[in-house]
Amino acid sequence: MKELITRSLAGLAYLALMVGCLLFCKYSFLLLMLLVVTMMVIEFNRMNMGNLFPAAQVLSILASVTVFTLVFCHLAFGMSGRFILLSIVPVIGISVSLLFEKDRSHLPDALSALASFAYLAVPMALFNFLVFKDGEYDGILLLCLFILVWMSDVGAYCFGCALGQKYGPRLCPSISPKKSWVGAIGGAAVAIGTGALMGWIGWLPFGIWHCMGLALVIDVTGIFGDMIESIWKRHAGIKDSGKIIPGHGGMLDRFDSAVAAIPAALCYLVIFGLL
Repeated sequence: MKELITRSLAGLAYLALMVGCLLFCKYSFLLLMLLVVTMMVIEFNRMNMGNLFPAAQVLSILASVTVFTLVFCHLAFGMSGRFILLSIVPVIGISVSLLFEKDRSHLPDALSALASFAYLAVPMALFNFLVFKDGEYDGILLLCLFILVWMSDVGAYCFGCALGQKYGPRLCPSISPKKSWVGAIGGAAVAIGTGALMGWIGWLPFGIWHCMGLALVIDVTGIFGDMIESIWKRHAGIKDSGKIIPGHGGMLDRFDSAVAAIPAALCYLVIFGLL
């Protein structure tokens, strides 16, 4: 019971922080996202490199924070987009730092510092394109996309626990033994229903069919995002990426689906001319 209460309170605090920072102003959004991307990169590096290659780890954090901030400044203040290329400087620094490492027996692990930039920092930087239009900030669309990610996860968990453990095959037992096709289908149904509801009440400014299609894209790509993180964790031999949120694991555990799903949603919106 104590663990359930702790988990529930931590979840509510996390939810309140996310909603408050996304809706308050562009600076609260920036601070929130910089905190998230920093913690995710730290967890990812620690998961794959431990205490090895400290210079590469620091530079990977710097590269991630830099690319997000530069994209933010481009969209929020009209800064020239060419300055975004400056984020490549710390990325190059990662490669240079590895040349000076004396012990190179674990050098393949150091590539995780480069992987974190492509896997985490660049997708997170794309979040900026969902909150700015002509320099004006509005976090409602991004919040709605997060809600679709969360509802997909909740639906998959509920259907998976209630029915998936008894009926039907596992989704991908070699990666995540507990995930089932029943849970995946249930999560998709909940996400699509939530998308339709958001379109009907006007939270998502698109037609109902597009809202449902957007929800389906988020659900499917979110599953892949979760699976990718599971592969990394299995490789590292750990259950959670961290312990920053009591009962919920690390920041990477919370954003693994969103890192894949929200950029995919952005692509959907751009392809259909909705953004």
